[in-house]
Amino acid sequence: MRIKDILTILIKRGWLIVVFAAATALGAIVVSKLQEPVFRASVKIAVTPARADLGLSETINRLLRNYGEHLTTRRMAQTVIDKLRLQDKDPTMTPEKLRKELRVSAQLSSYVLQVDVEDRDPNRARDIADVLSKVFVEEQTLTMADIDPRDRLQASVMDQPTWARLIRPKTKVNALGGGVLGLLLGGLAVIAWEFLDDTVKTAEQAEEVTGLSILGAVPAGRS
Repeated sequence: MRIKDILTILIKRGWLIVVFAAATALGAIVVSKLQEPVFRASVKIAVTPARADLGLSETINRLLRNYGEHLTTRRMAQTVIDKLRLQDKDPTMTPEKLRKELRVSAQLSSYVLQVDVEDRDPNRARDIADVLSKVFVEEQTLTMADIDPRDRLQASVMDQPTWARLIRPKTKVNALGGGVLGLLLGGLAVIAWEFLDDTVKTAEQAEEVTGLSILGAVPAGRS
């Protein structure tokens, strides 16, 4: 099948392709509406040395990953649950469930820990991020109290947690993706439809099938 033939088919069956695209876009919207929304709140914790020292800086790089693990422990999760009394509103909330909502990433170049909390309730996500970061800073401050001030690592919350933003479902993105998928599927469907249709519709097709030249054609009768 030549490219010209494919373009002709796509133009001829364009309405069907549009129907495919509209149907898949609508399906994506419906699926998105049925999904439970999830929100994300973020907070950054700075870990800085008391003095500029290469050895101390290298120590921070090693400790940042350890701090990230510390922030997601069962004990920390339980502390947050108790402080916010999360089980009063949601009896199913457990340390294991809360830990699944936490994401901690270490930004080694800037000595920063970013804590992301994903939850169905935007206000609860922000509260968890706020309490978790403050508890961590308080514990690190107490830990460093017995260390020589020149060797201390100061942990501090850089800013208030961001207002939780919707991260999924992304209805508009899903609808666009569904529409593009529909265009592709629709295009493939109409091409396959025409390819599998072996009936002769034009003189050119008749010549290709029979190998003979068409000398004339009888016009369709009029009623």
